[in-house]
This record gives sequence, structure tokens and C-alpha cells, in this order.
Amino acid sequence: MSSTAWQLLICFFVFVFPVAGIAQHSDFTVSWLSPMALSILGGILWLVFIVYLAWIYVISPWLYSKTAKQLNLHGTAVSAKIVKVLPEATATDSIGKKILLTFKNLSGTEVTIAFIQSRCRATSEILQEGQSLTLYLNNQLKTPLLYSPTLKQPSMTERRGFYLLIFTVLYCLVTAGIWFFTLQHQETMGLGHPWIISPLIAIIFFRKLTLYFNYDAVLLKPEVTQLILVGKSTQATVLQAKETGMLQGDHPEVKFTMQFTDDKGQTHTVQKVHALNEAELYKAKETTREMIYLPENPQVAVFADKLDL
Repeated sequence: MSSTAWQLLICFFVFVFPVAGIAQHSDFTVSWLSPMALSILGGILWLVFIVYLAWIYVISPWLYSKTAKQLNLHGTAVSAKIVKVLPEATATDSIGKKILLTFKNLSGTEVTIAFIQSRCRATSEILQEGQSLTLYLNNQLKTPLLYSPTLKQPSMTERRGFYLLIFTVLYCLVTAGIWFFTLQHQETMGLGHPWIISPLIAIIFFRKLTLYFNYDAVLLKPEVTQLILVGKSTQATVLQAKETGMLQGDHPEVKFTMQFTDDKGQTHTVQKVHALNEAELYKAKETTREMIYLPENPQVAVFADKLDL
């Protein structure tokens, strides 16, 4: 299912379903709490949801963008090269092309990562394969992990998420007016009331909201950031590659059991599950794969070609 479809589905269950569905088949008066207590409870739930949206879609992206620009002064400069520009049709996110960048990280390991070109397009020129540019890496090993004067930095807000925030605030104000001033809420307020159910469903959908409304950079896991910035490369032996029987989208999941030796001579065995396309399924038969691991915690490791933003 596409991101847009998920966004519409989430909005339906948060804003429409409680009113169109639950509201017609619920006895709002069934509750062990007073109408006033329920009104306050619903208000708190709405406030939590709105504050969450404001943090995720306005404050956090703004702080991210501000910190990224400071890396120009405090980050470690490295030379990077665009090794490939993927066409839009093959991009995992439908909003633009992907560019693959390769550079040496803070540990001296050459890593390759991907950006969505529409989010990181050149400020004054079209990005091309073989083009060199300067990156400033974050020495604090957290997001934003890099900055480049050549690339456009993330916008202050994610547009759809920002629109969702504005719509939620207006929806909350309008519904509050309807429930409390038009419908005499003292007689109708109960646990099944949309004033309670709507923000409750929204809070349950927090994770899906983060996945499908926010931009990827903010979502980057700390261990992925560290792997990109200080991870080291090694050749791992594939002990086993077995399909789990599960699918991620249309791609089957494969569970790998890998063994490798770190830079201190210690041997480690790790297991990783990846969703693979047809070309990657053929590659899964290989007995040796390059992996990137954390020197401080070698159990945190990933295939070098899966080190992706």
C-alpha cells in the first residue's frame, strides 16, 4: 500500500470513522465517569495528539535543519562522490529520484548511502554520476549525520505532516464547539463519544503517522547513524539463508545467519532478516558478503548494500 493510501486510511479512522460509525451505534451515556471528567479526558487526549504532531512535523524538523547547517562549522569534512542516480521509477519513495553517495566515514571505511533527490537536490546544478562534493560528518554520532553545501537540506517542516497538524487543530476546535455547545454534552457525553474515541485512535496510530507522514531523516535509528559514521567493513561468511515465509510488500523475507571476524580478531555470529527483490534473492546464494559493523558492539551489523537512509 502506498504512503498516500496509508495517509488517507489513517485520517479516515481518526477523523471520520468515530463520527460516522461509532457515533451511530454507541450509547454515549454509558460510563462510570462524569460528563465533565470525560470532557477533560478527551481534551487531554487531543492536547497530547496535537503536541505530538507539532513536535514531529514542526519542531523536530526545524531543529534538525538548524543542526545540519551547524555541521558546516563543527563537522568533519570528507570527500564524497555520486556513484549512481537512480530513475524515479526505481526509487523506494515515489516522490523523487535516488542518488547513491560513497565516502569514507570517521573510521576510514568506505560506505555507500542513498538520498531521495527531491529532498536533497543540488542548489545550483543538476546532480550527475561521478560528481564530487564535500560532506561534513557529525562527530556526535547522531542525526543529522551529515551536511553538504551542494545538497539542499531538509525543509523546516514536512508539508503533509504540517497540513495534518493544522487540520487537526481546526477539527478539534470545530468538534469541540459542536459537542459542547450544540449537542448539550451533559446528556450525551460517555466513553463511546467521538470526543474521546477520535484522539484515542489517533494515539494508537502514532507509529503509522510517523512512518507515513514524516520524512526519513528524522526517523533514522541511532544504530544506523552510528554504522554510517563509524562502522567498519568486513567480509562475512553466510552460514545460512532461509526464507521466513513472510512478505514485506511483495518481497519475501530472508533470514541470514552470518559469521565474521572484527578488527580485534574476535569471531561473531549474527542473524539478520531482510526483504529481498528478485535480483537480491539470487545474490542471497552468495557465500560471502561485505558487512558493516560497530567496533564497540559487533552484534550491530548490516550488509554493506543495505546501509540505506
